[in-house]
Amino acid sequence: MAAEATPGSGGAPGSGGAPGSEPEGTPWYLERLVPVRPGLWQSRAPTPGRDGTYLENPGVRYDLIVSLTSWGSDSPHRALRQGGRFVWVPMVDGPEVPATEIRLLAVEIAAAVRDGAEVLVHCDAGLNRSGVVVGRTLLELGVRVDDAIVAIRKARGRDALCNHSFVRWLEAEARPPAPTPGAVAGAAVAPE
Repeated sequence: MAAEATPGSGGAPGSGGAPGSEPEGTPWYLERLVPVRPGLWQSRAPTPGRDGTYLENPGVRYDLIVSLTSWGSDSPHRALRQGGRFVWVPMVDGPEVPATEIRLLAVEIAAAVRDGAEVLVHCDAGLNRSGVVVGRTLLELGVRVDDAIVAIRKARGRDALCNHSFVRWLEAEARPPAPTPGAVAGAAVAPE
């Protein structure tokens, strides 16, 4: 599956290091999380700490945790202990895009971020499934698709959103819908 990065490289495996200012020798799996934008965090399955937060970002408490892992996690207990909510939507990192689920999640996450919540979206590696959900959330927040992809890769490393099906779907979501055949903006259709 995923290859381990060299110690001290920061970021996701093979990413060349996402921002995080980890000390030399820090294993990639304890990377410090960097928000994609204020209030919106993307990560791999986080490592629980004793204080109810995660080792990657001690002291950060999330109001909403969205898990996209296929196996579940301890996140429900952690979210509840932090006084937050937990949403689990098992998703596969493959060619199929669960469009309806992603759109619904994006609307809910964007509303939470607009209300000032701290939201963590995670999957197993923190690259594709969490990337497509965070990407769609950024579109919901008015960010251009190219800027959304750049922000995700800046926070998670260059391997983020390496699933080309997810990227193509995000790009299609950003395009305005095609006009209905025969419809012209502002024109009335005369009855026959």
